[in-house]
Amino acid sequence: MQTHLDANLVRIAYAFASTEETRYYLNGVNVEPAPNGDGAVITATDGHRLFSAIDRSAMIDPDAKPFVLQVPKDALKLCRPKKDARRIIVNHATLTATIHAVDSDIVGDVQQTKPVSAPFDCIIDGTFPDWRRVMPGQLDATASTSFEGKYLASFAAAGDELAKHEFNGANITTTQILSASTNAPAWIRWSGIDDAFGVLMPKIMPHKP
Repeated sequence: MQTHLDANLVRIAYAFASTEETRYYLNGVNVEPAPNGDGAVITATDGHRLFSAIDRSAMIDPDAKPFVLQVPKDALKLCRPKKDARRIIVNHATLTATIHAVDSDIVGDVQQTKPVSAPFDCIIDGTFPDWRRVMPGQLDATASTSFEGKYLASFAAAGDELAKHEFNGANITTTQILSASTNAPAWIRWSGIDDAFGVLMPKIMPHKP
């Protein structure tokens, strides 16, 4: 069995994966079938930030169990599209993956691809947490919450990457921060981007007497 994923979308999500060895199960991106067989959901988190997107171009068994995909740094660089789109093809029999470039020609309904990387071990043997449990609740326009500047910057950068990905190189998105309540996690959304979102944990400021 194989799973085909948009390599550039995996690369964008990977910026939110943890690098802590003790949290090895967060050192990659979680991949699971999207509802109604509409591609795959790609999710990454480091415990402070969460990024999730639907890859509607994915080819995945709708009954497949979620798995944590790990991509080495050298292979991750190859995920950025050049003149051609890039795909990650996961071979579940060998637990390896390969980066492929997509040819412009389509034979029937099948995209023609060619490998641009050697196969690499790609499955992390661990359980990704139930990321849906941290989803913010109903929004509160009066909420006031503090966030780490570096984390806000990372979401702005992801928005730029998503805009380029969605709009053929155009960078035309803005980042929205939507809180449910004071000192609660916030939704991160980007204008014009419907298939991706982020969640940012708050920074609790010390009380000043």
